[in-house]
Amino acid sequence: MSPASKIIRLKAKVAALFLICVFVSYFFLKPIFQRHEKFSSPSFSDSRCQKKYQELYNRDRIDIRIVFGYKDARPARFVGDRYERALWLRPLLADCISGEGACGFARSEGDDELFEKEIAGPDGRPRKVGLRVLQSSVGPDDEENRNDPFQKWNSERVRKSFLEGLATADVVFYNGHSRNGGGPDFQPPMIAGNGNVRYKRYQIEKPGIKELLSVLEANHQATIKLLGFFSCASTRWFEKPILDLKKGIGLITNTQLVYFSDALENMTAALSALLTMKCQPDFDRILKGGSKADPKSGSTQVGIKSVGLLN
Repeated sequence: MSPASKIIRLKAKVAALFLICVFVSYFFLKPIFQRHEKFSSPSFSDSRCQKKYQELYNRDRIDIRIVFGYKDARPARFVGDRYERALWLRPLLADCISGEGACGFARSEGDDELFEKEIAGPDGRPRKVGLRVLQSSVGPDDEENRNDPFQKWNSERVRKSFLEGLATADVVFYNGHSRNGGGPDFQPPMIAGNGNVRYKRYQIEKPGIKELLSVLEANHQATIKLLGFFSCASTRWFEKPILDLKKGIGLITNTQLVYFSDALENMTAALSALLTMKCQPDFDRILKGGSKADPKSGSTQVGIKSVGLLN
């Protein structure tokens, strides 16, 4: 072999060795840089906002409950909350892009309803976020659900998880029917002979909100800081009784009727703003439909509102 060939061969070996070193270094060092970036301290526009987030993230594990109520379409038989849950989860399991918070979750092994991720808390220390996402219906047909013992069992299980969250979780979001002030509701609705929902009965008896208020009143040391109602006219039906009872709680409601896709977007935006620790007015701007990466991009949904979270 000529000297020139030996030199060429040596250079090729050196180049290959260099590429191998770069490749190995990338995979070994990437997690270190990711951890450093992931747990860098967030910046805050004012000290009051920072204090509120310190209160919200005062535990090493943050418990967030997302509860889909029984979303029937009466007088039609279709029930949609199981499909809405699946649709809402898709971006949460996707990789994050800059400025996003409602993403990057991983499904917990052995628990199909629990999703987890790590974020930096307001002090820069890592926090584990446990996101429990529940659906009320067991099938898409309300008539069949009414005759299914599994539906009765699941409705009761989801109801208990929601009420438990009011006492022990940090954040609870409800996405379902307001039932004219009778919600939240996790079971097939009370209906008349013609298949229509008995809204007047819900409005008079108020079974869901009465139970909710009873739990809040009985748990003075409850850890909940934020309660969200992503449901029609929830401001009208739920805001006053809740704030009269628990003035320090953060509350998200909707002032008008809301289409299901808008409610899903509102809920995703609220979660993203919460996990990226946006201060008001950026939190409200994102909640109302502004870009999550650029909170100054404007808003498109005027019905959603927040009270008491960061002010």
